[in-house]
Amino acid sequence: EVARGANAVLVVQAPIPQFGRDAFLCTKEWFRLSYDGCTVSEAHFIAARAKIMMGLESLHNAGLPLLVWDPVRNICPQGKCSEINPAGTPVYRNWDHLSYTRARSLGPSFETFLEDQRLLPLTRSGAAQ
Repeated sequence: EVARGANAVLVVQAPIPQFGRDAFLCTKEWFRLSYDGCTVSEAHFIAARAKIMMGLESLHNAGLPLLVWDPVRNICPQGKCSEINPAGTPVYRNWDHLSYTRARSLGPSFETFLEDQRLLPLTRSGAAQ
């Protein structure tokens, strides 16, 4: 109720893929013979978080000033969610937190989302200030 009265909007990040183990277990090592579970399909991940997304949608539909930013397309390129990037470095710092570098790389996508929602002013060049 306070958010509505203040004309505020709550922006929530949609859940990102979680693998249930630390990303370093997916880095190539001479003694590690298997890398099973280091990659899941985007479709599998989206199905796994469906209940959470429905809950967020129901809050929005109930009138809560709520917007959901979903970075899954940025985190799961070509329909694959992986703990390791093509260069062989971890995308996560543990089992459910993105690495600093990967999290920072989502900044432009988040800015575009805010601009599209008219929550961030545009400069003359179209970039956020």
